[in-house]
Amino acid sequence: MLLYSKKILICGGDKRQKYLYDLFKKDGFNIDLFGMDIYNSVESPMFNKYDIIIFPVPVSRDRTTLNAPLEQKSISLKSIFPYISSSQTVLGGMVDNIDCQIIDYFTSEKLTMQNALLTAEGAINIAMNNIEISINGSKCLILGYGRIGKLLGDKLNKLGAKVWISARNQKDISLAKAYGLNSIHLNNVVDKLKDFDLIFNTIPLQIIDSEYLCNTRQDVVIIDLASKPYGFDSQSCKQLNRKLITASGLPGKYSPVTASKILKESIMDILTELEATK
Repeated sequence: MLLYSKKILICGGDKRQKYLYDLFKKDGFNIDLFGMDIYNSVESPMFNKYDIIIFPVPVSRDRTTLNAPLEQKSISLKSIFPYISSSQTVLGGMVDNIDCQIIDYFTSEKLTMQNALLTAEGAINIAMNNIEISINGSKCLILGYGRIGKLLGDKLNKLGAKVWISARNQKDISLAKAYGLNSIHLNNVVDKLKDFDLIFNTIPLQIIDSEYLCNTRQDVVIIDLASKPYGFDSQSCKQLNRKLITASGLPGKYSPVTASKILKESIMDILTELEATK
């Protein structure tokens, strides 16, 4: 396969990218790692020397620096992208906030569904470690009913939790009911917040402010699974002494080995397809 003659750079990321590097290396690929100094990655790579550059999910969290939590120093995007040309194959996940031609591997339905599954598992792990009651019989509210909300609701229900789904879309509310879950329209959720032991948010929009939080119980555990700007006002949670756990990127924290295998499959599908069109 011609891909084995390509020089590859994995650039930034969390443990998923570290294990992804290991998988490619094991398969005999010519590959380097950058942006993970705790793993002795290359310090100053010549970006234009690589045929393929693989960025993390997301490439950046602030539009300015590389998403590289395993690197001690900040890495500016300006130190990378000017040295990448259109002749190179560049891949990354969740790239809508990057002004560069990048193939977004996170648009793969297979990858996003499997990522959602790992996120749901990670969320339940966090819940079990932060509440003093059993999941079985607990009252759980899930804000949003997308991929993560659906899988999380199903898993919590199978564990014996009493699950409520809150969404704006009537189709989502009807679907939740069809799966045997309770439902509340998002416009009416404020009056029900006091009933829940656990609240999971999957909506990347701040919908729960101080007024809403006042209606939650003092011992509630809130797990925010959304990306920025998140769904909960962290300052209000602090002032009201509510336990808020911001938990984005769970596959990289709780299931990095599995997540890296899923990631490799999706990237190899893309690269193989690209090679076939040349």
